[in-house]
Amino acid sequence: MWHLINVVVLVLLMLPAPSYATSLRDPTMPPVGMVAVDANRKDADAPLVLNSIIQGPTGANAIINNQLYRAGERLQGTAIRHIGANEVVLADGRRLRLFEKITEPNKKR
Repeated sequence: MWHLINVVVLVLLMLPAPSYATSLRDPTMPPVGMVAVDANRKDADAPLVLNSIIQGPTGANAIINNQLYRAGERLQGTAIRHIGANEVVLADGRRLRLFEKITEPNKKR
């Protein structure tokens, strides 16, 4: 008899469980109202972001807008002239820096 009561109680406790689970939000989903952006979009007007510079035995590589580039390759219609330790210089004169200057150096020193 006690075994039957234990089984019935267990079944009754398990019944509301699916309703609780449906009210939980998936923690891996973006917040409500967030708009998804296509990372593979190729906009000519997209701002260039220098994500990383990789120095290796074969030379330097730059990751710009999440794409891998070497010096001499073209990016938005202009060539990459130089990849330095902290910046990339483009043929049109633009410089992409890993760490933007926050303050100007003190010239009085």
